[in-house]
Amino acid sequence: MIFKKNHSIIMAGVLLCMVFTISFTEGTSPSEKHPLTVAESSDYTATSRYVDVMSFIRTLQSMTAYLKVETLCTSPEGRAVPLLIIGKPVPSSPQDLNYDNRIVVYIQANIHAGEVEGKEASLMLARDILLAENMSYLDDLVILIAPIFNADGNEPISPENRRNQVSPEQGVGIRYNGQNLDLNRDGMKLESPEVRGLVENILNRWDPSLLIDCHTTNGSYHKEPVTYAWMLNPNGDNFLIQYMREKMMPAVDETLEKKYGILSI
Repeated sequence: MIFKKNHSIIMAGVLLCMVFTISFTEGTSPSEKHPLTVAESSDYTATSRYVDVMSFIRTLQSMTAYLKVETLCTSPEGRAVPLLIIGKPVPSSPQDLNYDNRIVVYIQANIHAGEVEGKEASLMLARDILLAENMSYLDDLVILIAPIFNADGNEPISPENRRNQVSPEQGVGIRYNGQNLDLNRDGMKLESPEVRGLVENILNRWDPSLLIDCHTTNGSYHKEPVTYAWMLNPNGDNFLIQYMREKMMPAVDETLEKKYGILSI
């Protein structure tokens, strides 16, 4: 995906997250009083480092009562991987939802730290949800966001990384974590603290109804800024596969194109 030349791709990522479950509230673009991501403040020539992400999260915490931050895991290099919990009210634990009609949505970004659009988009999304005037959709949702899942891979930012994709001028991180493991290939072995944290602290603990995993196309060119795939596990419930293929994703396509002028495929 293009980063600097077409920053609407990051916004498309935000919108793609939003249209899965809610209608995006008009008038939620950042104002002077709202914190900006590194992507926004650099005119999309740079992406955030770990300290930038944590600073942005702390700023949001100081501005709202509807955000709680937990540690998803501790990375191999010792970084606390943050998990944002957004709700109105914020549940203190999953047990609070036993008699609650709200569903849990989990958004994961930066599992490959050279694919930075989701990281920036998820931070912007959290800000726009939390600081919007109309928060009525939080009556139906508890939103979990892991904006920097591969915190270790994020840090060796360089323009030399992933040179076959158009990236911010100041560079991006790398694919692997601090163990030199591809976290997106560790779902069976569970050798990394990040994926063990995903299983223990997200899937088993919060049991989300919807998981959105953000990636960036690596050097494959499309006229559409947003690409996606629905669940493909043949051992899953075939009804869910049919629902995503025949109803959910066509609805996302239509909303992105007709309401925002963004093509997806």
